[in-house]
Amino acid sequence: MKLYDYMNDYLKENIYPFHMPGNKRMTEYSQLDFTEVERLDNLYHPRGVLKEMTDRIKKLFGTKESFVLVNGSTTGILTAITSAATRGGSILLARNCHKSVYNAVELWDLTPNYILPRCDENGICMGISPDEVEKKLKDNREIKACVITSPTYEGGVSDIKAIAEICHSYNVVLIVDEAHGSHLNFSDYFPASAIGQGADIVIQSTHKTLTSLTGTGLLHICSDMVDLQKVKKRYQTFQTTSPNYSLMASVDECICSIIEKGDSLFDEYTKRLDDFYKKTESLENLKIFRGDTSVFDRGKIVILTTDANISGIALQTALREKYKIETEMATVNYCLAMTSINDTSEGFAGLVTALLEIDKSLKKSNDKLQTPEYLPQIVYTPAKAENLLKKDISLEKASGRVAMEYIYAYPPGIPIIVPGEKFSQDTVDDIKNMLKNGVNVISESNKLPLSVVCAIDT
Repeated sequence: MKLYDYMNDYLKENIYPFHMPGNKRMTEYSQLDFTEVERLDNLYHPRGVLKEMTDRIKKLFGTKESFVLVNGSTTGILTAITSAATRGGSILLARNCHKSVYNAVELWDLTPNYILPRCDENGICMGISPDEVEKKLKDNREIKACVITSPTYEGGVSDIKAIAEICHSYNVVLIVDEAHGSHLNFSDYFPASAIGQGADIVIQSTHKTLTSLTGTGLLHICSDMVDLQKVKKRYQTFQTTSPNYSLMASVDECICSIIEKGDSLFDEYTKRLDDFYKKTESLENLKIFRGDTSVFDRGKIVILTTDANISGIALQTALREKYKIETEMATVNYCLAMTSINDTSEGFAGLVTALLEIDKSLKKSNDKLQTPEYLPQIVYTPAKAENLLKKDISLEKASGRVAMEYIYAYPPGIPIIVPGEKFSQDTVDDIKNMLKNGVNVISESNKLPLSVVCAIDT
């Protein structure tokens, strides 16, 4: 039985709740706000309806074990890294990993070894080179885990199969942040999911590209290289002991929908995508990015502005204010629209109409924001940097100083600089350039553009 149906049946029994939550289901929106009482099972020790749910998930995705996340993929990331990496040891990271990965590095006192993703001329992050992975692992035999993001925020997919083979030859656990790829399993229209390509742990946000509620996801265990008992312990450490039943039910509803009618849902979805790409071929100034379909997720619509006299940020504003279309994110070079099986033909048609109309008002231009292709110098690990004395420094004078806060563009939340890393003049200039062009650059102290927080003794 679906969890949602089970919850409704329970509600009909009119059992009075002398237990939390304190809302006592007295409002319309809290009618299905349950907690883990006897009849409703226990997420961390499932035996009944929640076990049925997780069994469905494992069968659908073909995993050894799967865990439902109700604190977002962040919970899965923290669980995976602290389960696979040795505390105080070394870890291999793609530099374009989400901030939650860096939080795990800091929490576990890890020394990061970075790989830069390949970026195209528009600044779109694509895949990680397997050769670079092997070079890093060969040079540092202390590394026990490797973390990469695939697909990237823009849809670029790495050669997971090759990277997994390399990692396993060095006895390294491969963790793939597939938060943006929970849909990849269900249609050959998209690149293959990391789940079937040799990754050991895969984390997915089912709310991003499938249909569950915001904050939900899945943590998949795909091989015997993972200590399952350690994963279960960390999972219960980082996730709330009061999991929200409405969130869990939304995951189950999403899974059941794919089981029951996934073929037709994805067939209709991919036809809408093909229709969109065909109808936007006539754009003269704007361009729709069309990457190699084996390494690029066409569900991510990347609207390039590099040949037009408009920035991606200005395009996002025009779509919002004139056409009532809200896109996912924008930078100077492009605007990103995310899609899913729940998008309608009318929704796609509205985006096509808006882009064609905007395109007619534009002229040719060539004003790109270059993507940084360097790694800041690591002076301290993030955990060691936390104990240093700090003070505010003018951004203009930050070059040569050690950062004491994360600075990142949001979305997507990928750090530009990490605590313990030294500002170079290039880093300062890149931050200033992004701010100048309207990119949403965030520092933890919220003191940009005036100042950044740096270590006193450097």
